Amino acid sequence: MSRAYASHVLQMAIGQICHTIGWDAVSSLTLEQLVSTVEHFLRNLTRQMVRCSELNNRTESNLDDLAYAFRAFGINLTELEAYTKAVESIPLPFAVPQFPLKPSGPSKLKANSTAIELLNSVVCKEIE
Repeated sequence: MSRAYASHVLQMAIGQICHTIGWDAVSSLTLEQLVSTVEHFLRNLTRQMVRCSELNNRTESNLDDLAYAFRAFGINLTELEAYTKAVESIPLPFAVPQFPLKPSGPSKLKANSTAIELLNSVVCKEIE
């Protein structure tokens, strides 16, 4: 459930980015491919962070590990900072709860299902 929810949140974020850069619409297949590509990149980035923290004899990653992973992936922090200052941030149209989701009973499962349904309806509306 957490992976599906994360994928839907990522789909929404990517849809908003596409809209911001001027796309009027995006096909569902294209959106799925973009989401898959970003998920793959983030998974590899976090693996690199974990490796770095393990090499430094720590159990949790920190910002130093992220900086090392960025360097390993060829991401220039100065350019990334300039980009974040130049591009306006786009907030999601809903609050994202603390992640990962840990449902403790039927009421939370229902709330999470409702959140996923909301994401689906907004993403479909963005595409249309």
